[in-house]
Amino acid sequence: MFVLGVYSKKTSSTAGTGESFSRYAQKTYWFIRRRKDDEYEVQPLNDHALPSGIVTVISKGQFIKQFAPEPEYFERKTGPLLKRLQKKLDLGEKYFTKENFDQAEQEFLKAISLDDTNAKANLRLGSIYCRKGQHEHVRATIKRILSNDAAFREDERHLFNEFGIDLRKAKHYKESVAYYNKAIALNNKDEHLHFNIARAFFESGQLEACEEHLKKALDLNAAFNEAARFLQYIDQKTNGDRQNTPENQS
Repeated sequence: MFVLGVYSKKTSSTAGTGESFSRYAQKTYWFIRRRKDDEYEVQPLNDHALPSGIVTVISKGQFIKQFAPEPEYFERKTGPLLKRLQKKLDLGEKYFTKENFDQAEQEFLKAISLDDTNAKANLRLGSIYCRKGQHEHVRATIKRILSNDAAFREDERHLFNEFGIDLRKAKHYKESVAYYNKAIALNNKDEHLHFNIARAFFESGQLEACEEHLKKALDLNAAFNEAARFLQYIDQKTNGDRQNTPENQS
C-alpha cells in the first residue's frame, strides 16, 4: 500500500428557499492510500488533522474526479502530527514489551488523545487493562474497539491476537465472544477466528456454540488438527455427560 498524502474534496450544498436560497461550497480533507492501480483508500482527517474513522475504498476514476492534492497541508499539519503520533505508539510499545504497563498506558492514552480510533493504541490499552485486572477499563476499551473496523484489519493481526488471548485469560468471556463475533462478521472465512471463539464459548460453558464453531473451522480447513482434537474432546465430554444423566442410569 502506498501513501499518497492529504487531498481535499469539495462538495456543494444549498440552504433556504426563494429569496433566502443560497448555495455554498464545503472543503474537507482526506488521507489517501493507493491499494492497487484502480483501488484507493480514503479516510477523513479528524480535528487534529490526523486520518481517523471509516476507511472507504474507491476507484481510480472516482479518486481523480473528486479529490485534489494538498501537499502543503500535509507538510504543515498532518505529516508532523503523524510523526508525533507514531513516536507515542513506539514508546508505548517499548514500555509494553518490558511489561512496564503504567508507562505504556500513559503513552497509548496520549496517542488516543490525538486519534481515539487508533487501532494499535486501543488494542494495547485493552491488553494492559486485562493484565492489570482493571475490568471497567477493559469494557470501555472494547466498546471503542468493536466500533472500529480498523482494529480487525490484517495488518493488526498480531495485536488483535494478543488482545484476544488476554481477554480470555482475564475471563472476560462475554467480551471475548463479542470481539470474535465482530471479527467473524468481517471475515467469515478464517478458520482461526472460529477456533478462537470456540475456545471462548468452551470456557464460558457454552459447549453447543463451541462445537458449532469448531465444525465451521474444519469445514474451512479439514487439516486443522487442533480443531479436530478439540471437537473430539467436546464430543466425548458431551456424550459422557449424557450417559451420566439420571434417566440413563439404572
